[in-house]
Amino acid sequence: MDERKVSSMPNRIPILAASDIAKAHGCSQVIVLAWDGKKTHVVTYGESVEDCDQAAQGGNRVKVALGWPESLCNEEPSRVKKLKDENYDLKVKIKELEGRLRNGDGVARMVNQQLSHKVKSLEALLVDRNSGHGQHIAAMTADYKPHADYQPHYEPGSGSDPGDDPDQAGY
Repeated sequence: MDERKVSSMPNRIPILAASDIAKAHGCSQVIVLAWDGKKTHVVTYGESVEDCDQAAQGGNRVKVALGWPESLCNEEPSRVKKLKDENYDLKVKIKELEGRLRNGDGVARMVNQQLSHKVKSLEALLVDRNSGHGQHIAAMTADYKPHADYQPHYEPGSGSDPGDDPDQAGY
């Protein structure tokens, strides 16, 4: 007498069952066709997204051959549907960003970010060169605008510029 445990047929056969078959037999795609006495079940599995899509197409062909309603013969695997939805969302976002760039919105933001980065680099340099006075100088540089008639009080390259001599940089 056969002592196998018999369980009732679920409403749907889990994809895990098809996955187990694929792993046990080294298959990259599996299509399971089952009959429980009341319903026909078609379950597909693929290792990769491409395999998954191809197995689903094969499963849909089996459904067509069995005379299933057309609405049930065009199903996509959830993994494939999710990737297609994500791909569509990304394409919409790219188009939106391209439009904003064409209209100039975003260009100003990009330039502003680049300038902000350069200001931060200069502030860091000021902190290094002025050993402790950098906080005050960095705060002043944000509001500083030279007068139109401003003339430097030193001759560039003469050595009178504190920036020419690292030992004098701290004033």
